[in-house]
Amino acid sequence: MRAGRPWTRQSLAPIVWNGVLNPTLNENPDSPQWGYTLGNAVRVWRTGVGIDRRGNLIYVVANGQTVITLAKILQRAGAVQAMEFDINPEWHSLITYTHQRGLVPTFVEPQPMQSPPLPRPRRP
Repeated sequence: MRAGRPWTRQSLAPIVWNGVLNPTLNENPDSPQWGYTLGNAVRVWRTGVGIDRRGNLIYVVANGQTVITLAKILQRAGAVQAMEFDINPEWHSLITYTHQRGLVPTFVEPQPMQSPPLPRPRRP
């Protein structure tokens, strides 16, 4: 991680690092290392986020994916660092924040099955 670029995650190990697929990725979608799916389906909705070499955000949402196909999509899109977000359609969302008079959330990809955040009161 370079100075000045925060990288925060609540997820599993990165699936792309320095532009290379994580060597622990395998074709076994049943591996609990990458999360369990609803109904034990093999290919499901998956979300992932990465950054390219210039620091641009890359966000992927795709149906019918395994973790390795998601990693390959992110890598092909130019991600040098990437992680899987959530799997299954009920949980994924991407919210970014600006730092103008406090944190201001922006839903980049709102999840219709989740409630939107309540508006934050403005500071005087």
